[in-house]
Formats: sequence, C-alpha cells, structure tokens
Amino acid sequence: MEIAEVKENQKTLHEDIREYFSEEKFLKAIEEQGGYLQTGERERSQYEKREYWQTGDVKWLPQRKEWAGLNSIGMTKTTILHDDGTQSEETRYYITSLEANIEDFARAVRGHWSVESMHYAFASIKSYFV
Repeated sequence: MEIAEVKENQKTLHEDIREYFSEEKFLKAIEEQGGYLQTGERERSQYEKREYWQTGDVKWLPQRKEWAGLNSIGMTKTTILHDDGTQSEETRYYITSLEANIEDFARAVRGHWSVESMHYAFASIKSYFV
C-alpha cells in the first residue's frame, strides 16, 4: 500500500479520519510527538504552505482490518497565497503502511501528488489527440 489518499467515495473511512484530525487535542498530541511538519515554497505567482500531520494511532479505526499493512494515517493542508491577495486551502487525508515518521510521510505524499499530476496530464494529452 505505502500510501493512499482517502477520498469521499470511501465515505465512512474519510469521515472517521476527518473527524479524528478535526479534534484539536489530537493535533496537539501529534505535534508534541513530532508528527507535524510545515514546509513552504514560492511557485509561479503564489506561495504554498504545506502542513503535514501523521500518527500511528489507528487502533480506534474500525476499517483498519480492511487495509492490510495499515500502520498510520495522515492529513495534509495546503494553503496557497496568491500574489493578488487571495488565498485557497485544500485538506487531504491518507492511510499508509509507513510507520509514523513525518519526514517519510511528507516525501510519500509529495510523490503521490507527482503521480496524480502525471495521470492528469496524460489524460489531458490523450483527450486532445483522440
């Protein structure tokens, strides 16, 4: 598995993980245990701030038995600050076979985004020529 984004078509799993990460006490505990990372970079005409949270606390998750090798869950929040002063946010949730290590999680998420971007680009090119 390594890493998989949990989307809304996996309604119960998505909702359970979203609710978990919406609890301030859990976020605080994750941060205190070293499961938080913030990065930022300027791209084109915008600044992107990326925040990552990851925890190995998955015993409470009812669906954990359906996902062989599930060792941790994670959340990312990307805040985009545009040069025109507008701002947008995107939050994503993940399940992963990775042990709780925030640096490894962040690398895996970035790799996952790269693959999704390539799939999107390929589909766009293919539709242009078909």
